[in-house]
Amino acid sequence: MSARTDRPHSLANPSQKSSGDLFLQILDWQSQLHATVNIVAIVEDDAAMRKSIERLLQASGYATAAFASAEEFLQGGASVEGAIGLVLDIHLGGISGFELRRRLNGSQSRVPVVFITAHDDEATRAEAAALGCVDYLQKPFDAARLTQALERGRAMQSANNFKEFK
Repeated sequence: MSARTDRPHSLANPSQKSSGDLFLQILDWQSQLHATVNIVAIVEDDAAMRKSIERLLQASGYATAAFASAEEFLQGGASVEGAIGLVLDIHLGGISGFELRRRLNGSQSRVPVVFITAHDDEATRAEAAALGCVDYLQKPFDAARLTQALERGRAMQSANNFKEFK
């Protein structure tokens, strides 16, 4: 059985449900069907970048749940435990990507995180590594590198082996 869903686009109809509601519904379907669905949560405040990442991941066979802010992600009650990854922008308005990762760490979340940023420097890389991530990508990034990071994260999650990006 393929681990990827054949119809990721059919899972999302933004005119009917919010991304958070959709994300929870997908997780519920996954648990009910005992099927593997590659769900990736995206938290990115730039609408064009968020849509671009969604399209890239959906074209690669992933289902997505996208959020414009960490607050939207948290308020939507989204649980990322059923997700294979979280693509997380570092420099968000309001709660930062780093702060969201701290909160997830505090709740014992083991979801693999791929940090993305347009503002790369050594201090930011060091903090990303300290908080834990499977990769750290500077915008613009290569599509293959993102999907490879998500697959690496899923493998680590499955093996319960969290040797993360350093």
